[in-house]
Amino acid sequence: MKIYDKKAFVYGIGLSLLAAGLVLTAERPMGMKPLVLAVVCGVIGCCFLIGSLSRKIAREARLEEQDERNRLIALKAGRRTAQITQLGSALMTVAFLGIGKGSSNREFIAIGLGAAFCYTLSLFAELFAKLYYEKHS
Repeated sequence: MKIYDKKAFVYGIGLSLLAAGLVLTAERPMGMKPLVLAVVCGVIGCCFLIGSLSRKIAREARLEEQDERNRLIALKAGRRTAQITQLGSALMTVAFLGIGKGSSNREFIAIGLGAAFCYTLSLFAELFAKLYYEKHS
């Protein structure tokens, strides 16, 4: 058998191993939630594996991935996700620092500082990405 889509093959193996790990490490008797999660992971993993071993499915996925409209949507979605994450981090920073100041609770201040760190990290990542793409395009 030949692997036509290596990325999908790796995803399939990973999800199948995750499903097996869930079944093997779950407490006995196994509850409904871990069982459903293991079945879903196993089915999705098998679908990825089948798709990676089929020439026709791999070719269709590659064409779909290279479509200009889909690439534009992916770029817009990525940018919007970054904006929402930055806004959420900024709001969490202000909220938790305010709550910590009002209640004199150091745990809230620590959470606020963690959110501030995430916000700062995302700003630097955006800055370095812009500098990189301005230089290489």
